[in-house]
Amino acid sequence: MGTVRAGGLRAFVAAVSTARRPEESRETPVVTVPRAPAIPHIVWMIAMLALLLRIGLALATHYTSEDYMITLRYAENLAHGQGFVYNAGERVLGTTTPLYTLFLALVARLGLNATAAGKTLNILADSMLCVVMYRWLSSVGEEAAGKLAAFWAAVDPLHLRWAISGMETGLVTLCGAWIWLAYAQRRYVTAYAVLAVLFLLRWDTTLLALVLTAAICWRERRLPLKELSLYVILIAPWLLFATWYFGSPIPVTGAAKMTVYGWRGRSALLPYAGPLFMAYFGAALPFTLLAFLGIRRVIRQRWTVLLPPLIWFGLYWVAFLVSKILLFSWYLVPPSPVYGMLAALGALQIARQWGRAWPRSVWLGSVGAVAGLVTVTIAWAMFLSCRESQRIEDNLGIPIGLWLQRHSRPSDRILLEPIGYIGYTSQRPILDAVGLVTPAVLPYYNSRNAAPLLNISLAFRPEWCVLRPGEIQHILDAQQSTGIRWTDLYEPVKTFRYTPRPDRDWIIFTIYHRK
Repeated sequence: MGTVRAGGLRAFVAAVSTARRPEESRETPVVTVPRAPAIPHIVWMIAMLALLLRIGLALATHYTSEDYMITLRYAENLAHGQGFVYNAGERVLGTTTPLYTLFLALVARLGLNATAAGKTLNILADSMLCVVMYRWLSSVGEEAAGKLAAFWAAVDPLHLRWAISGMETGLVTLCGAWIWLAYAQRRYVTAYAVLAVLFLLRWDTTLLALVLTAAICWRERRLPLKELSLYVILIAPWLLFATWYFGSPIPVTGAAKMTVYGWRGRSALLPYAGPLFMAYFGAALPFTLLAFLGIRRVIRQRWTVLLPPLIWFGLYWVAFLVSKILLFSWYLVPPSPVYGMLAALGALQIARQWGRAWPRSVWLGSVGAVAGLVTVTIAWAMFLSCRESQRIEDNLGIPIGLWLQRHSRPSDRILLEPIGYIGYTSQRPILDAVGLVTPAVLPYYNSRNAAPLLNISLAFRPEWCVLRPGEIQHILDAQQSTGIRWTDLYEPVKTFRYTPRPDRDWIIFTIYHRK
């Protein structure tokens, strides 16, 4: 009896304490954030699967991306006291990931393996993405779809490839998904803190910041001034330093790519992103159809919390489709959690409709068999792909760089386009044909120049040029109108060629030396 009275008394006190006075009824209601449920064991097992797949793939292939080597050269120059530069003495912001570069520089400064540390960090980020995906969909009551999305993140081929590449892609993708999870949970301070980290990892993620801010304004009917202030405070030190050190906090890479690739595809509609768009969504057509079902479900269920990331995903692709920037596959990874979320919602809808007629044991066995088959198939395909890519660098990029290091002087400048492996292993000053680290070449990409490389070589007189057959042909074609003979300026001294498979064309580079 005493227990009943005590319970009733506590309930009465709680009701009184939470009751509003008449004058308080006009106040803004306090928003409570639901407590996050415990992560099921199956989700942790999926995260462990992601971890083991990536570790095994990294050890088996040693795959390291060409573009990562640019970041690594920046990091090691900084660690060895030469400054935040690619070429010694040239303050050019040619890396788009300053925070990751600083991390690699710190590791190198401590005498540790920066590449191993960078890969480990991104592999762990990819593994944690599985947990974030589950939590994200659980926030709208779809725990089963969250488990499917977690598995998708664990075995997605693009995630597998770029998590072990050395690039910052895994960290960027995790931060993006984490931001949308924080938005769903109304943890806006967390969202903007992670957003600041994301900006320092990839400056071109500002589109997400704009969509997030607009979504909060629409959802809460207020401008998130406190959260925006935190964001500005966190990124301000880098903005001030970059402005002082480089002259601008904006990397030159965006302008360089738009200039060079715009010159190459200036007459084409959707010149670069279009084919990759079709390949990405067309090759995974069943998942694309599932994603459309997911979009339909989001609209029908009125999950407005999922609309902002969906809008961001669409704007992300529109921006690339209308641009003249060559779209590499790592650009597809950061927004892909939205794609995986939609596909998981669509798959669960079909599973609920078809699974009613099956016994539970048959259903679970079928799901397990399909998951195992998908995992093995994707892992094997990515092993072959990553091994082939690394063999190209092992037989071309690294040997060319080492040859140049042996046959050139430390002050000799090399003109070429693939500056990653060759630039890193040669340890020579690089004249970047695309202008990512040497923007002085960009004015030569204009409508009056049929072969900018010819004009660049005439203006800067690099001691060495490393050219592909197509680049050489452009120079030879242009010399007829200019009256300048390339062979009077440079002579071929060494040719490297390699093909990873008999059914593929030979990859050929010729090294020219200035006469």
